[in-house]
Amino acid sequence: IMNGPSAQQEDVINEGLSALSVIACAGSGKTFTAVRRVDAVRSQIEAGRGHVALLSFSNVAVNVFGRSYIEESAVKNRAGRSRVCIETFDGFITTNILRPHACRTMKCTCMPYLVTGSEDYLSNKKFQFWPKQAPKFPQEIDKIEVEYKSGVVDVYVRFHKSTIPIENGIATVQRLGQIGAYTHSLGRYWAFEVLRREPKILAALARRYRQIIVDEAQDIGSIHNAILDLLAGAGSQ
Repeated sequence: IMNGPSAQQEDVINEGLSALSVIACAGSGKTFTAVRRVDAVRSQIEAGRGHVALLSFSNVAVNVFGRSYIEESAVKNRAGRSRVCIETFDGFITTNILRPHACRTMKCTCMPYLVTGSEDYLSNKKFQFWPKQAPKFPQEIDKIEVEYKSGVVDVYVRFHKSTIPIENGIATVQRLGQIGAYTHSLGRYWAFEVLRREPKILAALARRYRQIIVDEAQDIGSIHNAILDLLAGAGSQ
C-alpha cells in the first residue's frame, strides 16, 4: 500500500505545465502518480479556464483512474471531476469530435454512429472493402484499419500477419461516411479529418483541453498521434 509519493513520483506530480514523457515499469505506482498529476495540473490552471484530460486505451484502466481520482478528490474536499475528463481515447474523440462535428466532414444528414459489422446493408457491394492482392474477397469492416503516415492515409487489412492494402479504401470509407457509419478505426480517421479541415473546431478543442495526459502512450496508433499533433500545434500541452 502506497502511503505517499516517492521523490521521483513527486517530481512527476509537481512538474510545471510542460510537456513530459514518463517511463515507468509495472508496479511502480503509475495510477497513483497519474491521478495526483491530474490533480496538481488542475490546481495550476485553477485560476484560468481549461480542462485536463487523462486518456487511456481500455475501459478497465479508465475505471481505475476514475475511482482513484474521485477518492483523491474526496480526501482534498474537492468536487469529483470538475474540469477533469478521464476517458478512453476513442471515447474522447467520439464525445468531442465525431458526434457534435463530424456530420459536415462526413457529408451525412444524421448523427454519426458506430457499426459492428453485422448490419445487413454492409453486404451491399458499394460498402465492401476489396484487397489489392490475394485474398481477393471482401474483407469484414471491423478488420479494416486506417493509418496516417508522412501525410498519406493508408487503408489496409491484416491477413496472416501480412498487411494488405485495400483497393477501394478511401472511396468506401467516404461512402460509409455519407450515411454516418464508422468503426472505431474509421472514426479516428474522421476525427482527424474534422480537426484538419476545420481549424476553428481544432482551436476550440485545444482551448478547452489545455492539458492532455495519455496513459500507455506506447500504444498510440498513427492517427491517434496525428490527432495529438494537431491539438499540440493548436495549443494543448
